[in-house]
Amino acid sequence: RTEAELRKAIPEGIYKDRLGDYTSVTQALADHIVENKKRWDGRERYFSLIPDAILNSQEIWVGFIRFADSGRVFLRKRYVKAYDIGKGRIVGILADTVKGQTIAFDVINSDNMKGGRLRSGRLVYQEGE
Repeated sequence: RTEAELRKAIPEGIYKDRLGDYTSVTQALADHIVENKKRWDGRERYFSLIPDAILNSQEIWVGFIRFADSGRVFLRKRYVKAYDIGKGRIVGILADTVKGQTIAFDVINSDNMKGGRLRSGRLVYQEGE
């Protein structure tokens, strides 16, 4: 993909999560990836799942995050959703927000979404509870 295609692939919008809070998704996520070719690692093919991970998250976690460049600390909300992509493979989609703005997006490939770096902080929402 070209840089322009990558930037256009982000599903920009404002989405309401399962707690009733709103969060925005902007092209800034793509800009972060585009600025460093090493970040073009395939996660961009999952951009279209970002709204679903926010709207229909299986878990929502809150915790503190410290920005390395400024040292400032913010409350981060993390949306987690796992997708079965077949053949015993699962993809975990993470979307991190600060002050209602999505600041990070990651994809975790696994055969088990029960632990690891998906979850940190305090669980404030779990699907089915």
